[in-house]
Order: sequence, then structure tokens, then C-alpha cells
Amino acid sequence: MAAPFPDNLVVERYPFDDIAEYIRAKHAEFGAIVVDAAAAGGGSAKLFHEAVTEANRLIVPVAPTKIERRKLVATFDEAERAAARNGRGADAA
Repeated sequence: MAAPFPDNLVVERYPFDDIAEYIRAKHAEFGAIVVDAAAAGGGSAKLFHEAVTEANRLIVPVAPTKIERRKLVATFDEAERAAARNGRGADAA
């Protein structure tokens, strides 16, 4: 039976407050780091902000319902604030 993930893919659960520091440390070790911000932050704006601050790219897959559309405004506002602190040239465009 095949492994659920490719051999070169490392999946970690990381529900700690210092996620930005963790991501910075892992940039040298991995070619790409993917953070499921909803799962990592559990809805926490602080953890979302810290993850986006260290991101090279923010991907937001959406097919929002009417209620979720209101939440997206807050998500993109927070992404814009975090992108302003990002030293890797990421922006919220």
C-alpha cells in the first residue's frame, strides 16, 4: 500500500504561539512550507498573522457562502497587515 504522502513531504502539526519563529527556522531546511492557517490558527488572528508574516505566498481557496464572505474581508485585511511586515516581498495583492 502506498504512503499517503510522497517521501519528501513532511507533515507536522504545530499549534504553538511561536509559529513565526518555527517557520523562520524551517525555511533553510525545506524548499517550501505550507501552513493551513485555518487549522494552525484555529481561527486565531494572531497565529494567522504570524504565519503570513513569514510566508512567501498566501493561497486562499474559497467558495464562500454568504456568511463566509463577511469573514473573508477580515481575513484579507489581516493578510494585508501581515504582508506589510513580511521581509520576503510578499504582498496582499
